[in-house]
Amino acid sequence: MVQKYLDIQKVRYEDLFEYKTQIEKDLEKYMMLKICLQPLVENALYHGIKESEEYHGTIWIRAFSEGDEAFVLVVEDDGAGMSEEKMEQLNSWLKMKERDSKVEAYGILNVNDRIKIAYGDEYGLHYEKRTGGGTIAVVRLKKVHKEDVCGKC
Repeated sequence: MVQKYLDIQKVRYEDLFEYKTQIEKDLEKYMMLKICLQPLVENALYHGIKESEEYHGTIWIRAFSEGDEAFVLVVEDDGAGMSEEKMEQLNSWLKMKERDSKVEAYGILNVNDRIKIAYGDEYGLHYEKRTGGGTIAVVRLKKVHKEDVCGKC
């Protein structure tokens, strides 16, 4: 679904960005929550690439295994990035179980909350600064075989 989303955005924004994916083949057998990756890719495009002073940007999407119990999704962009304060605030909100009305970033908070509800507190989302500019969203998910949850994928 994310690839189709990016293909549509490529038509809309033409030469504004390119994207590259690197997904371990073995991960196809595991379930992933719906609408978990798309908000992160959308943020990389709209808050990273579009807000950058550069004419062209790149979004990288990678997925790799982390031992027997987890896998990691990474959405990285070389766009505008965010301030250290904004990143610390965002990561702080992601760690909270309950938040007040001053909290922003509802899309990613929703993604993070759904991951934690489905898999537990050791899974979820956090952000990192990208060396050379840009932002990295890192999502840690539990490995759940698709056949184990047959009708829920």
